[in-house]
Amino acid sequence: MIRTEIFLNGMSVGLNKTTKTILLKAVKIPASSGIVTSDMLIQDGKISEIAAVHAEKSPDSTKIINAAGAFLLPGFVDVHTNGAAGFDATWG
Repeated sequence: MIRTEIFLNGMSVGLNKTTKTILLKAVKIPASSGIVTSDMLIQDGKISEIAAVHAEKSPDSTKIINAAGAFLLPGFVDVHTNGAAGFDATWG
């Protein structure tokens, strides 16, 4: 089974392959103007709308997550590595 994880302030929400639409309600999103509290609609794994989204507009199969007070942040990946015992780990 393919799983997708959404992390909201330490809250991990597992989603299975059949979940096509996700609605995050009242999530805090960092923007250039500051922190914005809004809804985020995700369809087929892509953000489709950031605005006040009413649940009744969403498809019946939508997974609705109350994210009030949680922050939604981009995935941070640390790709830094060090060699061990004097070896450079980046050499093939």
